[in-house]
Amino acid sequence: MITAIVVEDERLIREGITEQVPWKKLHIDEVRTAANAEIALNTCTGYHPDIVISDIRMPGMDGITLCTKLRELLPDAQIIFISGYSDKEYLMSAIDLHAVHYIEKPISLTELVGAIRTAVSELQKTRTEKNNVLHTLLNASFSTQNEDPLLLQTKTTTFFVTVLQRRGRYGTTETDAFTDTCKRIRGCGMPCLIDFTDERKMVVLFFSEDKRKLAELYQNTDFWASLVGRQTQRKSPAAFPAPESLFAGIGIQTAGSGGVRQSYETAVQALNCRSFKGWCNYAYNSEAYTERTAAPEPRLFADFKKALADRQEQRALNILSAVCRQLVGANSLLTHPVRNLYYTLDDAVQKAYGGRIPDAALPAEGTAIKEHAETIQELHAYLCCSVHAALSAEDTRKSSFICKRITNYIQNQYADKQLSVQSIADAVFLTPTYISCLFKKETGQTIGQYLLEYRLKKAEEFLRNPQYKIYQIADMVGYADAHYFARLFRKQTGLKPSDFRNQADYHEKPRC
Repeated sequence: MITAIVVEDERLIREGITEQVPWKKLHIDEVRTAANAEIALNTCTGYHPDIVISDIRMPGMDGITLCTKLRELLPDAQIIFISGYSDKEYLMSAIDLHAVHYIEKPISLTELVGAIRTAVSELQKTRTEKNNVLHTLLNASFSTQNEDPLLLQTKTTTFFVTVLQRRGRYGTTETDAFTDTCKRIRGCGMPCLIDFTDERKMVVLFFSEDKRKLAELYQNTDFWASLVGRQTQRKSPAAFPAPESLFAGIGIQTAGSGGVRQSYETAVQALNCRSFKGWCNYAYNSEAYTERTAAPEPRLFADFKKALADRQEQRALNILSAVCRQLVGANSLLTHPVRNLYYTLDDAVQKAYGGRIPDAALPAEGTAIKEHAETIQELHAYLCCSVHAALSAEDTRKSSFICKRITNYIQNQYADKQLSVQSIADAVFLTPTYISCLFKKETGQTIGQYLLEYRLKKAEEFLRNPQYKIYQIADMVGYADAHYFARLFRKQTGLKPSDFRNQADYHEKPRC
């Protein structure tokens, strides 16, 4: 992913650049703008653009000063200057800042596009070189003579390796992952090298001569949680993690080229912890895990089978949760004995259903996840869905009957201004939460959405009758406030009630 920022105080020029340059063709994914250097500096603190296109003479801080500050923040950024002056001092400053190009106004689009293309080429070249360096560091044996001068010319440099593994979609191949992850990593302010061992694993080597600064990043749990997306992880035990979920294994801190390989190996070892910690998480190399081999108590299977036979869904789910907690609490890896335990439980569910549960009753990944799951939580989620599908199969007819009662009640009582989910639940002798979930599952919409659509449908019928005033129609369909009714009607249909009436009158009048 390549990003850019355009810094120009003249609005027409700024907008002209952003609109006329073919950014996508130049492989630039995101472009931001700033009207002066101060705004640009604040933006770049969090944005970290790869290419900076900046005017030189601007009110306040000039472009030279801005890019001098940005060079410290973004040492690899490619800089392109634009100016209405061919001043020798400016040219020398641009050379000192290793600018890609110096373009004089009025700007030639062809010249600017050429400069940007050069900047992109230099970026890609630098990234390839760094990737090659990391690949060599991870796979070669070093001596004093062949150590890489970019990294290992000083013995005070310290390192640590992080390996990020992506949870992929089962049965598919995704090659466009890690784009946002790379952006967040490069935005952390720590020098790093990035390489990919395969389509699901990314290796990051963080390095610095400041041991304290590197240690702060190493111990920054907020950074690691944000990187793997832990704050957005679904909390429902039966919900499958998003395909973009990550797990990060963090290797030991070390110094010298020989330690890079060791840090990488400990990071890979830490990836094993995903078995019990789950996706959207991370682990340090020091975290322990166990290979569970002991079989569960026979009573567990008996209790689970009885719960299925008695069609006690909640009891069956409670047993599954107890198994999951036991395995996770013991830091168990997803070994063959653990998988066999879940296969045995799944076999009991299939028998309770009376055959193989249809794929349509399970999440899209349901059948494949048994073989490809990498975490205990995934197998637990799959079994929870299977239990629900098996034990709720007989309730389909019952659910349809309840939904029919709800829609009939709404169609008879829609004019009641006090009509609510609570009053509907009271009418069908069930709880509001239960009927809300059931109705949404069966119909794909909420009770409130259905009520709104039905009321407005009736309103359309009444609007075709000219004897009714609009405020009367609002009252007739359950709204005390005619203005509120009119807003709802316009939002739903795109027309004001009066416009709808006029349109209906026009279509219904006989034409000569």
